[in-house]
Amino acid sequence: MAGAGAVFAARRRGTGTTLLWAILAELDVDGRGVVFGRGVKADAWQYADSRARRAGPKGGTTIMTTQPGGAPAPLPPLAVSVFVLAGPGLGPAGTSKTVFQQLVQMTSEIQPAQPATTPPPTGTTSGVTHTRAPLGTALPPTVTLKRRLDADTSPWQWHRAASLGLAEAIKDVALEMYTAPDYAAGKPPAATWQLPNAWCAKATIATETTGPNGQNGVVYETVEICCDAILPAGA
Repeated sequence: MAGAGAVFAARRRGTGTTLLWAILAELDVDGRGVVFGRGVKADAWQYADSRARRAGPKGGTTIMTTQPGGAPAPLPPLAVSVFVLAGPGLGPAGTSKTVFQQLVQMTSEIQPAQPATTPPPTGTTSGVTHTRAPLGTALPPTVTLKRRLDADTSPWQWHRAASLGLAEAIKDVALEMYTAPDYAAGKPPAATWQLPNAWCAKATIATETTGPNGQNGVVYETVEICCDAILPAGA
């Protein structure tokens, strides 16, 4: 496709309708710079649409160019909405899996260290020197998950084991992320994260109201998991 920008065109099979998504692109149309995004000019969309139609055969064809400078177009976001914590002792008996509806956050953090200072040698006028210290102190990575409360008490029992200092409180678990259709169809997860030496640091059960007068209460369980690392599958 002409120009320095990138345009993604996906044709709906059998409809002849072309959907265009301009990826933060600038397309040079007959010497005119046209910026794609919200409020894009109609002539720019028509131009891109016509180029997309001429560039490939009809039906089910995906056309993607590179961004300015030859960089690849961004990957599509993961539309995941089902989060499964898999590990020994989790879930209803025999399943080893507990299902959550929300990933609140995954955090890996380093607390920066202050640089060390060295005073000037005695009898000299040189200034204070700064020695580079280690980057800082690595805090335990955490994963916070949330789900509607049901009969599965394994997350609470996991936290209970940690509060008692039991050895079984520390275990290797995996966080599997699914789209809702894939989970319902029994397909593999869209992404998996490994959480070695994980333990449940906090468990909270609370009611959240949805009605205007608080009459529609839903009980949720939120757990915060600490681990040695948060590793994408295959790392």
